[in-house]
Amino acid sequence: MDNTAPTLPAQNAPASDSLFNSNWVLLNCSGSIDADGDVPVYHYFGDMISGSTYLGANNTKTNYNWTGLIDGVYSWKCLAGDGRDNSSATSIRTFTIDSSPPAVELISPIDGSIVSFFQNSFGANFTDRDLSNATFYIWNSTRSLVAAQVKELSGISNSVSLSFVLPYDDNYTWNYYSCDKLNNCKFSDKNRTLTIDTTAPKFEQVKSWDIEIGQQINLEVNVSDRVGVYSVNASIVYPDYSTAGCDMVYSSGLWDCSSITLTLPGEYLVNYTVSDSLGNKNSTTDWFEVYDRYSWNVALSDYINSPVSGVGIIFYKSYNSKILLSNATDVNGKASFFVNKRFYDISNLISTHKFILRGVNFTNDSCAPILNYYLTSEPFEETILLHRFKDISSFGIAANSKGLENNPVNMTFDYSSIFYNISDLNKLEVVKCTNWDYANRTCLGQWDILASLRNISGKTITADSVGFGNNAYFLAENSCGTKGCEPAFGENSANCADCRVSPPDNGGGGGGGGGGGPLKPALNISGTVGGIGIGTSSIYEEMFSGDSKTVSVGLTNTLSKPASVTLAAEGEAASLLSFVNSTISLNAKESKDFLIILAVPKDTVPKGYGGKIIIGSGNKSGEIPVNIIVLSEGKLLDLKIQPLVSEIKAGGTLEVKVNVINLGSSNINGTFELQLVEAETGKTFVRSEEEFAVENSTEEIKKLKIPAGAKSGQYFVRGIANYNSLGKELQATSIASIAIGSEGVSNTSYLFYLVLAVLLILCVVIIVLIIRYLKNRKQPKQANKKEYKKQEGEGNKINLREESEETSLSGVKDQLERETKDLSRKVNIKSKNNEAEKRVQKGLGAICKLIRQDYNDSFIRNLFVKQEWPEKLVIQMIIKSHLLELENKLKSPRFGERDAKEIKNKLDTIRKELSKF
Repeated sequence: MDNTAPTLPAQNAPASDSLFNSNWVLLNCSGSIDADGDVPVYHYFGDMISGSTYLGANNTKTNYNWTGLIDGVYSWKCLAGDGRDNSSATSIRTFTIDSSPPAVELISPIDGSIVSFFQNSFGANFTDRDLSNATFYIWNSTRSLVAAQVKELSGISNSVSLSFVLPYDDNYTWNYYSCDKLNNCKFSDKNRTLTIDTTAPKFEQVKSWDIEIGQQINLEVNVSDRVGVYSVNASIVYPDYSTAGCDMVYSSGLWDCSSITLTLPGEYLVNYTVSDSLGNKNSTTDWFEVYDRYSWNVALSDYINSPVSGVGIIFYKSYNSKILLSNATDVNGKASFFVNKRFYDISNLISTHKFILRGVNFTNDSCAPILNYYLTSEPFEETILLHRFKDISSFGIAANSKGLENNPVNMTFDYSSIFYNISDLNKLEVVKCTNWDYANRTCLGQWDILASLRNISGKTITADSVGFGNNAYFLAENSCGTKGCEPAFGENSANCADCRVSPPDNGGGGGGGGGGGPLKPALNISGTVGGIGIGTSSIYEEMFSGDSKTVSVGLTNTLSKPASVTLAAEGEAASLLSFVNSTISLNAKESKDFLIILAVPKDTVPKGYGGKIIIGSGNKSGEIPVNIIVLSEGKLLDLKIQPLVSEIKAGGTLEVKVNVINLGSSNINGTFELQLVEAETGKTFVRSEEEFAVENSTEEIKKLKIPAGAKSGQYFVRGIANYNSLGKELQATSIASIAIGSEGVSNTSYLFYLVLAVLLILCVVIIVLIIRYLKNRKQPKQANKKEYKKQEGEGNKINLREESEETSLSGVKDQLERETKDLSRKVNIKSKNNEAEKRVQKGLGAICKLIRQDYNDSFIRNLFVKQEWPEKLVIQMIIKSHLLELENKLKSPRFGERDAKEIKNKLDTIRKELSKF
């Protein structure tokens, strides 16, 4: 009889409280022994309640595969039986099935949110049997991942809120991806969207119509926004500066305002403001006119009432490039305009010169301005104190107008036709007579020197002033400091350092002076301090914040012994200027420039900064008034230069980084000049000039070749960008410091090159001696044979062959003189009258000067043709000038064979030119 149960089996798997994410589990029991020798059979029981439901016996030989499980907690046991109703059962164990991912609930921001800030917090709740982590994801509108961040979690319930700064305006999509410890993972069922909109609405089109007085306005704008436009408002500024508002109404895709009747003529400004639903705002301006027009006529005539024809007159919107009206004077000097009752800027183009009258008042037709002027280049008896006018064949604008006495004037002279007569381009200035006698062509008032700006590429000089009634503006060259003391221009020891004579050592003596009658009161151009002549009486500069430039001031030691000068700055302007050296030493009779560095920091408050430079010499002191105007408006260009090294050797190539930033809304064109300036003397050693165009900003590396002979010391690299805005020439400037060291050649190199040079010289000498020896041996002794005769005269050599006999240099010279005079007689320039003859002689003198300065014929011909000279006449004048120059060269006591050859070739060229006529 068998009544012994098997021993208790071991529950091998799963372990108690195990976790599974599958729908099946292998149950395993083993190790039971039956005392009667029966083989135990393992039976498995399990369910989600008590574990008593019979499942079955081993179905995989050693395991029972319990399948079809759902998520939940399961209880199970096994029983070992001997097949005779004897069995042993294990205790109950549990395990958990979890195949479901965490539940993800997105909390904030709510779906479809639109915000006007970049930093946002993203919150969510998570639940699961055993949370592990959550990962936040956010994508942009192109589905590119913008950010991702993992947050560790625990427990069965948790919350997360992560903060992010999003990079730009866009439509974003976001979600959380959560996992439990069994790696069951899931996103929230639905992505959420978030729109970032910090961008103001955009004006697509702004349109207004000019109307006649008494009509209603018609304003219309088209605006767009990523989110949606909330409101558009218009604020109208009347010509009398009163204002009116208008809430614009949306209709058919446009916002418009047409409900205000206008009864005041003139120019109206409109400021539009648009807002979106998030409060993002944008503004723009426009303008329109209300017309109440009348005819305004111009009749230009010169001092003898001859009409001035061909003058272009353009009416602009004040301080704007918008052209409103234009016309040109006819053969009678007349032009007519249908003007509105408003203010205009009037641009006048006469020949190649231009001036602009600002803010001309046409609001009252009963007292409209009268405009009359002409361009004069005739020599008159008037002397412009300390300035050349007649000597440089200059010109001026003489006015005889009414109602324009207080209007700002921007005057631009073209000096391209006279530049060859100018001693120093930097001394060209615009001078003004404040009371001009139009009929008698003389100045009844005083001459004022205007601060002038030179455009190198355009060859123009521009100056600003006020008044165009009975005023006259002339282009002139400051004569002081160009050709010594010139009393003809009113220079004397009181106003020009060139006229100062140092006192004798015994302290006696007097000063020089001008004679010939009383002079008008001298302009305060310069003065002396303790025997030191100062070439500048005041410094006036208009600059923008962030700009820097240098100003050069000349000093002359009039004493017969060395002297020193000390420099100091006082006043508000002192913070904007500095000196390269605060102490300057001068030898006896020495002249030297010193540099003042003007630098306006970017945060400088726009206003006028006054001050003075104190100049001390010995126990004497003097001062130069300084006035720096920091402008608040009008800057369109920002310039910064930066050398890539702080020190460079002489002979090297300096690389300079140049940044140009366009602060305006349209392309800017101009010329850029880069200079190398010696800090101690202000002398410009190297300069390069080129044209530029910039849309937004540019950064380039420019190169400056440092002269091999530049001495060691401190230098400045100076950048100057010249450009035009609204007819006004402007500059952006920047300076930077650079040190230059000597080239430095080692002793070894020096000796090597010295020995090499000596050997080369010896070789050349030996070769020359051998050649001469061989030549003397081969040369036949035939006295009457035709041959080249070698003549030497001051290093010039020429071979001339005559048919019968050798010709002497004297004979060649006589022959060339005859040919030159013969050709000169053939170039017979006929003049209709004395005035035409004078003009031709004046032109010949100018062309001769250009030829002596090595200007080519093509340049000279184009230059004169642009000045309305007949081309055939210009060619004849050029040939005549060449022949005059050849005659002078033939008269030279240093005439040699090389000169003879050059003249012969030149005569051949002239003959070919004459054959064309």
